[in-house]
Amino acid sequence: MAYQEERLARLKRQRSRQAIGLAMQGRWREAVAANKVILENFPRDVDAHNRLGRAYMELGEFRQARGAYRRSVELDPFNAIAKKNLQRLSYLGEEAVTSEGESRKVEPHRFIEEIGKAGVVNLYHLAPTEIRARQVAGDEVYLKINGPGLIVEDSRGEYLGQVEPRHGQRLIKLIK
Repeated sequence: MAYQEERLARLKRQRSRQAIGLAMQGRWREAVAANKVILENFPRDVDAHNRLGRAYMELGEFRQARGAYRRSVELDPFNAIAKKNLQRLSYLGEEAVTSEGESRKVEPHRFIEEIGKAGVVNLYHLAPTEIRARQVAGDEVYLKINGPGLIVEDSRGEYLGQVEPRHGQRLIKLIK
């Protein structure tokens, strides 16, 4: 019996690594399938439900994403990931405005900070929540000079916000 449990645990870990790898590569359809296979064998796997929800969100299939996150909360009422994403989904309709693969993603390795080459800036005069809720980590954005300020737009050209003036002025000099 212990051997069987160990084999199942090993299989679950292997499939989870595969699902995570597919997501990291942006292969969201395959990530959905991989997480569904996990859930066939381990229906109470909260992490698989969260990953499935994320994959559906990336594909713009918000109804399915809500279902995955709701199931995750049923299994773990204190699941912060699922709760946060359900809140975000509450601002979105049933299906995404963009078609699959339309938004461009920044490669994950670009988020690794190098001293003197990376920083975090705040935006102000933000776009409405419904527009911002469509953004996910890794979505490519564009900086545009707008008079003395610097604005941020998404890949569809929708306004997201304005870079705080102190950083905006410095970035404008660097852009020019």
